[in-house]
Amino acid sequence: MLYRKTIKFDAVRDFTAVSMLAQGALIFSVNPQVPANSPQALARAVKANPKQYNFATSGNGSAGHLALSQFMYDSGIADLQVPIALYKGGGPALTDLMSGQAQGMMDPMLSSLPGVKAGKLRAIAVTGRTRSPLLPDVPTMQEAGFKNFEFYSWYGLWAPAKLPDGIRKKLDSASARIMTSQDIKDRLNGLGFESAYKDGGEFEKYIDSETRRYRGIIDRAHITAD
Repeated sequence: MLYRKTIKFDAVRDFTAVSMLAQGALIFSVNPQVPANSPQALARAVKANPKQYNFATSGNGSAGHLALSQFMYDSGIADLQVPIALYKGGGPALTDLMSGQAQGMMDPMLSSLPGVKAGKLRAIAVTGRTRSPLLPDVPTMQEAGFKNFEFYSWYGLWAPAKLPDGIRKKLDSASARIMTSQDIKDRLNGLGFESAYKDGGEFEKYIDSETRRYRGIIDRAHITAD
């Protein structure tokens, strides 16, 4: 994974994974002036004029950064030296995307959706396995021709390492009750997220799988810590 060398803890080993709670797909959006209505069309446009394109991310190693790096590799534009601007937060990145300083970005639905609805951004795909009910006309990356492309920002509940099993089970039971309630599901759906409850054992397996996947992207894209 991506860490500063000065960080002295292990994000997996030094915590107890209690429950996975929720996940949210990203929106792949472009500035409305970009002549592309799909990820494939965007890749062709970049290949034709790479110096005219600049991608934005909300931060180094963020979900959007990794997903964008995966797209660049899958679409064959990773070697074209297209800049990826690493902003300190989604707000500044989206501002530059809407103003035309950047041309494309992958970002959580919660922050990007208002710009899409206002016509300041054009959504060309979402990164979930299915279309979002908030953007039913926008295809998934898989529908757009990128096989197995699936990316979520995901959220879980952790506790200190070596948490007693009895306490872990109580916390997990509460998580299950809350995250499977229809009220919480509805609230999450309205924000562009979905309930994705997994118990501690399943969550550990998911973390391991995601860690291996992220490591592959980081190594391939030569991403380094700030």
